[in-house]
Amino acid sequence: SGGGGGSDGDSSPFELRADGELVMPLHVANAVGGGRYLVPPEFAQSVIIELGVNSIHTVRDSLFRQRFFDRHFVLSFEPLLDKWAHSLSTYPGARPIYRVPLGKHHERGLILPFAVGPNTGVHELHVANMDGCSSLLRLAPDPGGNVPCSTKVETRRVPVISLRTVLGWLPPGAVVDFLKSDIQGMDALAILSAGDRIGMIRRMQLEVPLGFQRNLGGLHCEEALRRLGAHGFRLATAPEVTPYASLPSTKGVSKGAPLIYAGGNFTCATRTAREGDLFLIRA
Repeated sequence: SGGGGGSDGDSSPFELRADGELVMPLHVANAVGGGRYLVPPEFAQSVIIELGVNSIHTVRDSLFRQRFFDRHFVLSFEPLLDKWAHSLSTYPGARPIYRVPLGKHHERGLILPFAVGPNTGVHELHVANMDGCSSLLRLAPDPGGNVPCSTKVETRRVPVISLRTVLGWLPPGAVVDFLKSDIQGMDALAILSAGDRIGMIRRMQLEVPLGFQRNLGGLHCEEALRRLGAHGFRLATAPEVTPYASLPSTKGVSKGAPLIYAGGNFTCATRTAREGDLFLIRA
């Protein structure tokens, strides 16, 4: 599998493949602590991991605007290179033609152009025209006619690493205070890829399908809740959710995906929405 290799036939890290893909290695960030980990040790007990950043509703632009999160560090992942670059270019205080630290999208944050999932390697990302719907899982035709979100228009090869690997990049004694995932059907599978390190995670919010599954092969809400429950997680109560997520109004009106938590208006049996956000905490 391959094509042009180096321009003069020499061994080269650049490759123009027979299928037209141009690939290359890329320096994306710098470790701290003598090159041993990606989060500074002073934030070891207050790490946030964000899977699927795209360009809106990000941890940087929401939670980090609250004083409560002034001592947190976010490690974010976004495999769409244009969205990854957008986050880098909007580093606070960034100016055209002036340097910003490599991989930094916040003074207390690092963003990497990887996907997180159970199969480490280079894999296909199925890109929809509305690219926030892109996924490592195949897209399912939408009977409701949502073509921009359900029709693949491009395939990209992206690096994929397990969450277990990511957790191994944290400093000794690290705790993931919060994991937020919005990766289109792959969420529960990516979190379960933490393996024997899943106990490092304290609480999480992950997207799950309710009824119609937009992506083929993901775990439905009930199955995700069962599998993660077997690793010591339960639905959080309302006081345990805040300030990590916004609770829906008392009238049960939810903007976007409804939040599913203990005592809330929405459950895995909800069918008035196609997907929801499970909020779990370690029991």
